[in-house]
Amino acid sequence: ALANMENVLTAQQNMVDAVVASNDGTALGELTALKAQGLAGKVPISGQDATADGCNSIVKGEQTVTVYKDFRLLAPKVVDMMDALIKGNPIEGAEPFSLALLTGSDLPGDIQCVFLPVVQVTKENVYEEIVVSGFQPYDAVYRDIPEADRPPRPGEAAAPAEPVAAEPILIGLSFSDFATERWKPESELLTKLLEELGYKVLVQEANHDVKLQNDQIDNMVAQGVKGLIVIAEDGEAVVTAVDKAAAAGVHVIAY
Repeated sequence: ALANMENVLTAQQNMVDAVVASNDGTALGELTALKAQGLAGKVPISGQDATADGCNSIVKGEQTVTVYKDFRLLAPKVVDMMDALIKGNPIEGAEPFSLALLTGSDLPGDIQCVFLPVVQVTKENVYEEIVVSGFQPYDAVYRDIPEADRPPRPGEAAAPAEPVAAEPILIGLSFSDFATERWKPESELLTKLLEELGYKVLVQEANHDVKLQNDQIDNMVAQGVKGLIVIAEDGEAVVTAVDKAAAAGVHVIAY
């Protein structure tokens, strides 16, 4: 690759706009010839296979791009294809492509093909696509990059410092009763869903006692609830406690 690229550069008097290589190994040989002429980083050069060496060259700003074909996705597809063929089943995702198109020749006929999406790996996405995904080791891709210029190791990415979490916001559930069959499982579901959102939940059941429900709501407001979901025993009677809760800045939903 080095010798061939030297010949091309000589023949073209270094007037080369871009280089397309069959794989990263070839690209790196051609890159050596470009370096000798001061063209590395100036003439775009693409390779294939996202090798560790190729990706290392990309992060250094030398090789421009590599075409990433993840065998971790490719191998299962091949196994599924073989399994389908053995069992006489259709191959999922297979499409006919002409041999002339695939080979650049005048061969007649079509062949069934399954293609993976093409991923072009550049300096901008090599970290996420290749390193974070585990396709190539971090130390191999960034092996001669100064520590200060490296991204964090996967799993050690510096997340913005979050403020120390305050006490979870308290939400009150005021139920008229649990004798009615639906209310107990509904209280459990509401509690689960609220807790999944990070809230702390306080559940009270008034056992059909209007005064007790008002007292319980007053008590929950005193405990600092920021929201109330109310299943009222008496819609008119509960207004007294609800009005006081609203005046205290509590959000109230009639359920």
